[in-house]
Amino acid sequence: MELLDAQKIQLFFIFAVPGMIALYVRAQFLDGKIPDFKVGLATYVAISLIYHAIWFLIAPGMYAVKVVSANGCEKVGWVFIEFIGPAILGVVSGINVRKQWLRKFLAKFGLTTVHPVASAWDWKFSGVPESWVLVVLKDGKQWGGVLSEKSFISSTSKERDIFIEKVYEIKKSGKWVGRDSGVLITHQQIQTIEFWPKG
Repeated sequence: MELLDAQKIQLFFIFAVPGMIALYVRAQFLDGKIPDFKVGLATYVAISLIYHAIWFLIAPGMYAVKVVSANGCEKVGWVFIEFIGPAILGVVSGINVRKQWLRKFLAKFGLTTVHPVASAWDWKFSGVPESWVLVVLKDGKQWGGVLSEKSFISSTSKERDIFIEKVYEIKKSGKWVGRDSGVLITHQQIQTIEFWPKG
């Protein structure tokens, strides 16, 4: 029974963990969400298999090594393959989504793919630089402000709220009057948000 449990753990680490790590790290560049384990297991395994297939071509000798009898260098190699490598893959994948390298490359051949980010909210706020913003509420009121490092944008689909750290009240004349305060605006109130670079 103990041997079977050890085998199950080893199989889990080989066939699921790299995919989980890669997707978790990638998610930190996007909306921070990864699939629930039961729902995402097939995805984790698929990514892990592709990942190990690539490593098998690069270092086939590592796959002939038994972890329990491995020497120090081989154990370090397996730690890299199982944990550090997937994290690097996740970083590269996350940056790829943000910069849209693969989509731009495929577009040159007339090919398009489904966008990996679920909503425009998540896509825009996953990498927005310091910006001026103009938020128009459903009741017609407008808030101008600075969206910067002390601001906060919700990443949960249930509550799309936004905290603007520095706000300006917009007078009827169109003049922006600075206030010594921030403002929290809930998603039910928001009609539109306009952005432009803060320079």
